[in-house]
Amino acid sequence: MNKNGKFFLVGNNGKLSNNYISNIQLPYIFGSPELNEVLELKKIIDQSNIVYSQIESLFYFKSNRWDLKFTNNLLIKLPEKIDKEILDKISFFLENIELENKKILDARIKNQIIILNE
Repeated sequence: MNKNGKFFLVGNNGKLSNNYISNIQLPYIFGSPELNEVLELKKIIDQSNIVYSQIESLFYFKSNRWDLKFTNNLLIKLPEKIDKEILDKISFFLENIELENKKILDARIKNQIIILNE
């Protein structure tokens, strides 16, 4: 997480520590979320079928909404209210729908997933 121009690791305890570990691939967190919001999102992802290690970046917006960018460059726009059920539906969708050349999945509208090429 970038805080005041410096990179920190976010611990499961909600504390920031200096980024001395260089060989571990962890997602970058963009935006300025509160630490409890980061931990809550991580908890929901861990409970879901989304594979955390496949997430390259987490983007936080002031509207309390997140986007997830995966290592395959797919961007998922999440709704403001996120729970395990929503992430499991997205995971099922990712496993069962051919997404070649697709860049964005927009899940911000309830009960819909919109596929975009751009």
